[in-house]
Amino acid sequence: MNFKTFFIKTLGCKVNQYETQAIIEILQNQNKMLVSEQKAEVIILNSCAVTQGAFTDLKKSVRHFVSINPTAKIIVIGCAAQVLKDKISLWPEVNTIIPQDKKFSFFQKTSFNNPFPNINNYFRARAVLKVQDGCSHHCTYCIVPLTRGKSISRKPKDILLEIKRLAQAGFKEIILSGINLRQYGRDLENKMNFWELIDFLGNNFNFLKHNIRIRLSSIEPADLTTQALLILKTHHFICPHLHISLQSGSNTILKKMGRGHYKAENLLDFCAKLNSIWPIYGLGLDLLVGFPGETEQNFNHTYELVNKLPLSYAHVFPYSPRPNTKAINIPDQVPQTLKKQRTKLLRELVQNKRKDFYQKVLKLHEVNVIVENSNLGTTEHYLQVKFTEPTNKPIKSVQKAKPIRIENDRLLVKLF
Repeated sequence: MNFKTFFIKTLGCKVNQYETQAIIEILQNQNKMLVSEQKAEVIILNSCAVTQGAFTDLKKSVRHFVSINPTAKIIVIGCAAQVLKDKISLWPEVNTIIPQDKKFSFFQKTSFNNPFPNINNYFRARAVLKVQDGCSHHCTYCIVPLTRGKSISRKPKDILLEIKRLAQAGFKEIILSGINLRQYGRDLENKMNFWELIDFLGNNFNFLKHNIRIRLSSIEPADLTTQALLILKTHHFICPHLHISLQSGSNTILKKMGRGHYKAENLLDFCAKLNSIWPIYGLGLDLLVGFPGETEQNFNHTYELVNKLPLSYAHVFPYSPRPNTKAINIPDQVPQTLKKQRTKLLRELVQNKRKDFYQKVLKLHEVNVIVENSNLGTTEHYLQVKFTEPTNKPIKSVQKAKPIRIENDRLLVKLF
């Protein structure tokens, strides 16, 4: 396919965002120009398939781009292109569908598809670095193993080199990301796990000297170990923020999900111990509501656990059946109205927990903010903040700021 200009839209997770950046750099190295959606000869949609909502968003995006740029060629890549190709192929607006195993080689015009293409820059102020891909676990509700295949890990030395490139490009926050970080290293010769990777990076790069902080992407509850506490205590360049893929507070439901390898209540114990390392920290959760067989008591276990946690936010999703997953055939599917009701209740609780977290942050003398634009930034605790007045401080830089007040559900800060 010959073209000179392109536009790319990302749907879904941080790994998709990383892969979008990689494709941008591949095409720019071929002297192709990234332009607005209205001017692009080719529009690339990097898709998600985790929920039915993600697939609906893809369809809406296709229609949107056709309406504003009817002559553009539309290419769909990503997870939906892998497992929902038959459905997408029925959309006359889509010209090309690229499966995951050709996501990069298609644009590189090669036969080898490197799952970890290098990047030298990033399209946002905080850079994502992909260290792992795929998943070999097969949770009963999850389509990801079908979309991305078995777990594969990036070599530690390659990760270190990319950190150095991103540091050279001026990034002060780097987010280590993967599909299932718990499986990092199992396919490597030295079997290094994710916490050992953090230790390796900390021992081979002076993050504090370069004023660079590392944020950890989604962590499995089973990875919240004594080793994790030791690493978080040892390396001060790690942002005081964890995002945990808990999914449910009911151990009964976790077993049905194929996630019986951890107990929900263990998260409470870990957080109690973490308080001595990080007196204040951001804590986010992924929660799946209305899984088949979820009773009122099961839901209450989740609600009560969330209420006890020092939560700053959560992504609460109603369960949606995904094709070719085991959960479709589990009896006692929860009615849609009940899913919505439980989702609403849990989101309201999360919002109240967020307000409590704001009050903790307001007591701090200062926070460290990555400047994302003249008005907004992100703290080390993963709070998006608004500046009291527009700033001309460099984008990507770290600035100290004083928390002032909450305004429209956002923390207002004054830069020093």
